Amino acid sequence: MFVRENLTPLPSSYELHLQARHARRQAMNRLSRHAVSKFAAWLGLLIYNGGVRLARQLAAQRRLRRDIRMLNGFSDRDLADIGLGRSEIEYVVRGGRRPRATETSLNRRTPALRTERLRIAANGNG
Repeated sequence: MFVRENLTPLPSSYELHLQARHARRQAMNRLSRHAVSKFAAWLGLLIYNGGVRLARQLAAQRRLRRDIRMLNGFSDRDLADIGLGRSEIEYVVRGGRRPRATETSLNRRTPALRTERLRIAANGNG
């Protein structure tokens, strides 16, 4: 029926099993090396971005503490000239300042006055 022209002996089933095991091991090594390299790249980006974010947060906190120390160094009279009380320093530095009660009540009670202020500010006369 079938005539074999090549007379080299066929590998035994044990040799085929060894070759398959070797090929599988090589494929798994390549796959795991690729996965580890991608994970390392991802981890590097995560650490870099997290580190940059952490450094920025630390710098911002340092600036806030510096500003608080500077304002605490002012005399009570200087703070009063700015319009601050000593107890308001940290609040103002960390979160800004709310408008004074008299300004908000004037703006709520007299919309005509608020409109007049906006008109003057828009014309550049105020």
